[in-house]
Amino acid sequence: MTTIDQTEARLNTHEEVCALRYDGICARLKRLENIGVGAAGTIIMLLVTIVMRIG
Repeated sequence: MTTIDQTEARLNTHEEVCALRYDGICARLKRLENIGVGAAGTIIMLLVTIVMRIG
């Protein structure tokens, strides 16, 4: 095997590993985004409830 073939094989392996990691990162970010939206919605509803009771 030549140096070019070895380098290409290593690069292809690296690209595959990075693609898997990228998919995992995207899934985690989507989950965190959903948690943030849910928490914000809950806080808004609680604040509206408090304002309605006071007013």
